[in-house]
Amino acid sequence: MASLGESLPGAVLGQVMEQCGRKCAHKHAESLIQDAKGSVDALLGSFGKSVGPENAVREGDELHLRYPKCFCPMVSAGTDPIPAEYCECGRGFVLEAFSAVAGKPVTVELAESIKRGARCATS
Repeated sequence: MASLGESLPGAVLGQVMEQCGRKCAHKHAESLIQDAKGSVDALLGSFGKSVGPENAVREGDELHLRYPKCFCPMVSAGTDPIPAEYCECGRGFVLEAFSAVAGKPVTVELAESIKRGARCATS
């Protein structure tokens, strides 16, 4: 990851990481997506089981996820520093999962991330 961060401009690395997250959602969240049966609220509840129900809430048409820690096994297993753009992977994961359940594209904004200095990650 450090080599990618040195080799690619930040915006390009962010796009690459988003695509990685989208692929990861198909691999690791497929059962959550299927179990939601088209209900974004059900998927939000499933995410809440991992991040805590207080960290997975709906406010009108907006869904808010707050990660109390980084759940990426590649981040926790590594010792080398990784670029902040790596967090776009998590955004891509959420984007793909909720788009699949909604049956249409959704927008996901990464408000803050642990890797970028926040106490928790918010999208």
